[in-house]
Amino acid sequence: MILFALVIVAILFFMSWNLFLSNRWVHITTSLISSLLLLATIGFSIANFNQHYGMHLVNHTHTEKLASMSPKQSMLVYEKVGSAKKHEIVAYRSTNNGSVKHTNPDVSVKNRIVTTKSAKPSLKVTHRQWSYRSNAARDWFGLAMKHQTKSTVNTFYVPKSWIVLSASQAKVMKQSAKKIALNNKHQMNSQQAKSMLKQKAQAYVQAKMMKAMQKDPKMTASQKKAVMKQAMHEFKNQMKRKAMQKIMKQVLAKAKTAPEGYVAK
Repeated sequence: MILFALVIVAILFFMSWNLFLSNRWVHITTSLISSLLLLATIGFSIANFNQHYGMHLVNHTHTEKLASMSPKQSMLVYEKVGSAKKHEIVAYRSTNNGSVKHTNPDVSVKNRIVTTKSAKPSLKVTHRQWSYRSNAARDWFGLAMKHQTKSTVNTFYVPKSWIVLSASQAKVMKQSAKKIALNNKHQMNSQQAKSMLKQKAQAYVQAKMMKAMQKDPKMTASQKKAVMKQAMHEFKNQMKRKAMQKIMKQVLAKAKTAPEGYVAK
């Protein structure tokens, strides 16, 4: 409405200064009134554009689910941008199979990564937005100035087990993972490693068998066989987990040699 008012007042201003010339007092009065109205209308318009007159700041917040960027290791990846590297883009997923999303690199956007005791990671997005104080203010200035977002804060809440790496570190991690896994596989295939693994497997199965026999001394041969099979299955899974943990530890140690990253604590 302020734009329409500005047009109408401008027309009145023109008419008052160019008409009513025959009556001096009418001319002066209408000219002064139209001039004041024009100045007031322009002033309110400038105040709305520059100082957000008629508006106030309101926070709009929503929370999203957060999933790891890697299926093997819970992690979040960011990259420094800009000539001074003072801003960053955070890459993330909302679901395990979802597409990769990126935060806005705009200077008004800030990203915070916070470790939490919660096991469920999440992303809290807070938009600080200029909104009109009342319907009247919206009616007057709505066509001139729309709602604007002043700033956005993306807060990533991640468990302590998550790691946060820069894009360069994530790249090093990906490149070194296969190489380290292959080296570990070669080491495990040595005769000494196989012999040690066999001894550990026998000890694990025997311990499980003794525990089962203590609970049920009258176990049948088929029951004993089932216990041994289950124990061997558990042992293999345990060894796989330990091997993966060892690989990831080596990979992370390699990745952290690249700049701009840290392990969440």
